Amino acid sequence: HTHIQVASIFFLFFFLTMKQPSSILFFVIIGILLSMPNASNAQDVTPPTVVTRDITVQLDGVGSASITATDVDGGSTDDTTIQANLIRSIDVSTFTCTDVGPNTVTLTVEDEASNTASGTATVTVQDNVDPVLVVKPPF
Repeated sequence: HTHIQVASIFFLFFFLTMKQPSSILFFVIIGILLSMPNASNAQDVTPPTVVTRDITVQLDGVGSASITATDVDGGSTDDTTIQANLIRSIDVSTFTCTDVGPNTVTLTVEDEASNTASGTATVTVQDNVDPVLVVKPPF
């Protein structure tokens, strides 16, 4: 609507001040072009397509393991945001001895228009690494 108002003001101003038909035609064309919708006004309302993958992690010598969102992302995409600009997050990123076995992790993907979608992956935690003895010196 703002473009139409601006075009109307330009048209009225130059119609009243210019007597040359070519000037009037020029500003009529400008007014029409300004009133046309453009792609930048379109809103992205489509959420990303979340693709997850199941993974297996090993607890380390002190009984812990960590993952990132990209570890369980199996190629999520969006219709307007490139993959590199998608924001990925997970609800659980660290695991301990109490998590041995299958664990459900939720991956959430957000596009540049703040649309979000989620999917779940199974993170299987294994404890196959020998523990490491940590001795603290006395104080």
